[in-house]
Amino acid sequence: AAVLAPLTAAPVSLAGSSGTFTAVPRADHYVYVPREETGSVTCSATGSDGVTWEPEAMGISAAVVGTDYSQIGRITVPSPQAVTVTCEGASDVAVVTLGMTGTAGTFVALGVISLLLLVWGIIALRRSRRPPER
Repeated sequence: AAVLAPLTAAPVSLAGSSGTFTAVPRADHYVYVPREETGSVTCSATGSDGVTWEPEAMGISAAVVGTDYSQIGRITVPSPQAVTVTCEGASDVAVVTLGMTGTAGTFVALGVISLLLLVWGIIALRRSRRPPER
């Protein structure tokens, strides 16, 4: 889901090469810069508690106000906090937040449905093996 989700979520510009956004735990915050600047950019992320910056060039692109941007990294945090992203060599930085709550909820719902279908199938199988009533 994390690979497909950036294709549909819209990154939001931080209006410059440095900006601050509110990061939340149990979510990935993907950082994008204009595509033509990806080769010359060095980024960092700072916050108040345990901010993790992982540079990764997955080749995923997105449009921000009509300009092509490429993903260059990911930020995770252990607690809600303001995070400042600074990308030297970039004219703009954009961030998209992708939470895991929706994904986990989907898997739980599919698990419950699967379990109900399994029980229904077992009951139907047992009933079909009974000798006909006279």
